[in-house]
Amino acid sequence: MPTYVYMLNSVYPNSHIRMHKSPDNQFMYLFIALQPFIRGFRYCRPVVVVDGSHMRGPYHGIFVSASTLDGTGHMLLLAYEVVDSENDSSWMWFFQQFKCAFSKRDNIKSKEKLTGEFFAMAKAYKLDDFDELMCKVGKIDNRVKAYLKILDLKSGQEFMLQ
Repeated sequence: MPTYVYMLNSVYPNSHIRMHKSPDNQFMYLFIALQPFIRGFRYCRPVVVVDGSHMRGPYHGIFVSASTLDGTGHMLLLAYEVVDSENDSSWMWFFQQFKCAFSKRDNIKSKEKLTGEFFAMAKAYKLDDFDELMCKVGKIDNRVKAYLKILDLKSGQEFMLQ
């Protein structure tokens, strides 16, 4: 793993690559946002889709990715992460690293009121919980809710936002 990180840093300088280990030196998280992804996000729509998938084979864990749509409607990978297990700590670490890597975008305004709702939506396991949070987003800023409604988000399952 250290060789992979070293090579990525050599080939893609100014990327945001972070590894986290437990106190007993066991792998926990590896976050990668390469410089071309970071630079490309400036020209994309300001909505990010995050998804996780269980890995099979000799290496177990969860592969997490963040994507968006570019100006022509094509998917652009922004960042990816490998974590030891899917839990609140790994998701929080992912979003903290994502914020560090992509906070330089000028035309994105951080809304503190929406931040909590987005974190909760990312962790919502039931469609009813997600819909309730979507209603709260609409009360905070209806433009965000309207924008999320027009997106066609497909990732294994199709969610219909009402």
